[in-house]
Amino acid sequence: MKRTATVAILAGAMLALPGAAMAKKQVPPPVNNSLPTISGTPVEGSPLTASTGSWTNNPASFAYRWQRCDGGGASCTAISGAASNRYVPGPADFGDTLRVEVTASNAGGSGAPATSAQTGVVTAPPGMPATAYQLNASHTGVTADSFWTGAVKRWSVNLGGGISYPLIVGGQVFVTVADSGSYGSRLYALNANTGALNWGPVELGGTYNWSGLTYDNGRIFTVNWSGMMEAFDANTGALQWNTQLPGNSDVSSPPTAFGGLVYTAGAGVGGTVFAVDESTGTVVWTGSVMNGDNSSPAVSSSGMYVSYACGQTYDFAPSTGALTWHRSTGCEGGGGKTPVLANGRLYVRDFSYPAILDASSGSVLGSLVSSGPAPAVSSTTVYDETGGTLTASGVTPGSPATWSFTGDGTLSSAPLLAGADVFIAGTSGNVYALSAAGGAVVWTAKAGSGVPAPDEQNVSQPLTGLAESGGLLLVPAGTTLVAFR
Repeated sequence: MKRTATVAILAGAMLALPGAAMAKKQVPPPVNNSLPTISGTPVEGSPLTASTGSWTNNPASFAYRWQRCDGGGASCTAISGAASNRYVPGPADFGDTLRVEVTASNAGGSGAPATSAQTGVVTAPPGMPATAYQLNASHTGVTADSFWTGAVKRWSVNLGGGISYPLIVGGQVFVTVADSGSYGSRLYALNANTGALNWGPVELGGTYNWSGLTYDNGRIFTVNWSGMMEAFDANTGALQWNTQLPGNSDVSSPPTAFGGLVYTAGAGVGGTVFAVDESTGTVVWTGSVMNGDNSSPAVSSSGMYVSYACGQTYDFAPSTGALTWHRSTGCEGGGGKTPVLANGRLYVRDFSYPAILDASSGSVLGSLVSSGPAPAVSSTTVYDETGGTLTASGVTPGSPATWSFTGDGTLSSAPLLAGADVFIAGTSGNVYALSAAGGAVVWTAKAGSGVPAPDEQNVSQPLTGLAESGGLLLVPAGTTLVAFR
């Protein structure tokens, strides 16, 4: 009897099983009813965050796949490794749009993916502005901004004449360009991301085709060879003021704006340095120098420095024009060269009297071998191009070269240091990025035309040079300005 009861119980349990299974309902996969969205600004280095969108049937998990779409948004491809709800755009995304695909899953499986709308075009970060010749008021040729060694040519624009060193500020590029005749030049403001014209060109006039430019406090300041200095609103191009520099107005020294004043110099009878109020155009002070040619003032809060033929070098108090010191070498002549102010030292290039000077006293600390363009000088290293060879040496006067580079034998530009890379270009049109530490080539590109050396003796076109800001490298190549990013 006991055994019979057990069998009956088991049979009853077996009969109950199919009914229990039939009572369970299959859960359907999630279905999207509101697309995911992306929050944040599409700028390199600025994080973007994806929402899940809204879904039916209680999703238990979400999978993300970020995609990069070409400039027109017609073709989108998955970004390797971008599989979370957060994505930080990088240099490879510049000029493209982004979108995210979200897939929701539950016990019933995965729903069909839902794709967000595309972001706006990814733009460059602001970067450190390039505000004067060799990037800054001290002309060091150094910026902390890094460069992507996967960079490609992003745009180029033929401006029809010899091109100045570019300024890069607030998403805009500013250059002056020689007119087609023997006189005059013009000012352009271009979009830094596309090269499109933002405003201008503005005719600057003047004898010969020379002009120079600088930036400070929302204004572009220009000066032509005839000594006409003008101030323009950087955003609109509206003229703010113009001032005819008095006396020696044969100007070939690119201006430098710093601390509310614009500095330059003129030649003729002797020479004169000028300090002009940025707001009003009023000449605040002048100082006498031997010559006054071709030396863009190097300026800091403690000194305003210029250097001329025979190594004649001056330090004026920036706000008052009081002469702090003058290095006299016993000779003088025509011409000058832009000094570099770095690490409490002034680097003075000259055919006969080159020197490294103590910036506070003018005393000679050592000889400067350089006879080429302005060197780039960091806190540890001097990068100098002389005779077609770029060398790196320590900042202590007399330090030996740690590495050198000749490229294709045509190196011509003044070097720049951006982050961990040194840039230089040649008359062949080749552009190089080298490891600052060891001199190895980490990137190279072709500008399409030869890159001229900066001419600090003639006035047939504006003084030219490279510029870098926020990973954007600008190369004036003949009459074409080329942008790499």
